[in-house]
Amino acid sequence: MKKRTVKALVCATLMAISLSATACGGSDDAAKGAATEEAAPAEEEAPAEEEAPAEEEAPAEEESSSQKTLEDFIKEDPTAEQQLQEQAAAQGDDEVDMSIEIKGNDVVCVATFKEGIELPEGTADVLNEGMEQLGSAFSGVAGSLDSMIGAEKGTVSYGIRYCDADGNVLAEKSFRAE
Repeated sequence: MKKRTVKALVCATLMAISLSATACGGSDDAAKGAATEEAAPAEEEAPAEEEAPAEEEAPAEEESSSQKTLEDFIKEDPTAEQQLQEQAAAQGDDEVDMSIEIKGNDVVCVATFKEGIELPEGTADVLNEGMEQLGSAFSGVAGSLDSMIGAEKGTVSYGIRYCDADGNVLAEKSFRAE
């Protein structure tokens, strides 16, 4: 039952990501202006994000000896990871391919814009702004995943990564339960 709930949560979030990615496809002068204004705070937060997971990885590794990681939990069911990948792929559309990566207690949903999709200038800023706005929802998903595997709050990291057709990262952010 827990595995089904974990898959449902991850898939619901994939749906939200794919909808937000397709909503960011058009160019909008007002959105560019807002994205430019908020670009500075996003850049200031980036170093803190990079430091936080490094500090939190050590306790997670110590706990892993006595507690299963999310990756272990998913791999217990041989078809679970395959089903997650299939459901992630189904969330893709004409503009975006979706996939999911699970390593230890880190989940990353990867949205890759397809070849031929023209990305307007400032796309990365708009994507970062969208992730900031949805941050509490993604933190909630991370918290739900913590509960599903019986882990301490803040153990599971739920991340979003947007890439262009060449695989270059446009925007990326990870969330933990608060």
